[in-house]
Amino acid sequence: MKIKVRPVPGFEKEYAISKDGRVFRRNKNGAKELTPADHEGYKTVVLYKDGEPNFKYIHVLVADVFGVKGSGKLI
Repeated sequence: MKIKVRPVPGFEKEYAISKDGRVFRRNKNGAKELTPADHEGYKTVVLYKDGEPNFKYIHVLVADVFGVKGSGKLI
């Protein structure tokens, strides 16, 4: 079964995320799933852009990519 993913905003060429929070780094052979870390009870990943690390909370990425921003509703 194929996993449906969408590009991560700001990292469209390098990273994609699924609705269930699985983050993938794209490479020439396909994609590799990143292993999340735990930060104060929240799952995080490090996304690199121009060699600089960017620490991101997975739940925030899922909300940005799949959620409705600005509605004030919890998802």
